[in-house]
Amino acid sequence: MATIFSHALVAISVAYVLKPKQVPPYYYTSCVLLSVLPDADVLGFRYGIAYGDLWGHRGLSHSISFALLFSLVWLWVQQRGSSTFVLSWKQANSWQLLGVYTLVMVSHGLLDMLTNGGLGVALFSPFENSRYFFPWHSIMVSPIGLHGWSWDRIRAIASNELALLVLPALLCACFAWILRQSRR
Repeated sequence: MATIFSHALVAISVAYVLKPKQVPPYYYTSCVLLSVLPDADVLGFRYGIAYGDLWGHRGLSHSISFALLFSLVWLWVQQRGSSTFVLSWKQANSWQLLGVYTLVMVSHGLLDMLTNGGLGVALFSPFENSRYFFPWHSIMVSPIGLHGWSWDRIRAIASNELALLVLPALLCACFAWILRQSRR
């Protein structure tokens, strides 16, 4: 997997570039949480769930269907739980938020498909449980948990993600900012 920091940064960049006009006060926080949520599946290791199982690592929680369903629930909870942020499903903004939330969750699986380790991502689960990688996988996989880390490994992963994820995400956000400024 890419590190949790890169997943979050890519999500913030996507959220900024696609930001609807009206957003809840915790919009960016929601996007960060949704982008790292798929990796909660590593808790399954503790309960004997195998890596390649439906509920295993990079399984159902990394799928498009899970992202859509969870984002729908997340948005519904936001709409019900906030007196200052009430949208209706009849408003286009609700559908835009659903799209952004789904995309930041899907971005997690897509980034994991670019890594050079693991069993792949069950992107189409539960309908089809094959695991996929992109044809190129140049993002260094980071260890799960606290084992497998060393200063050399941290430096290698950080420089790899800086070049392949952080800089492109920042460039996209900067480009979006420039476009927004030019429209004023």
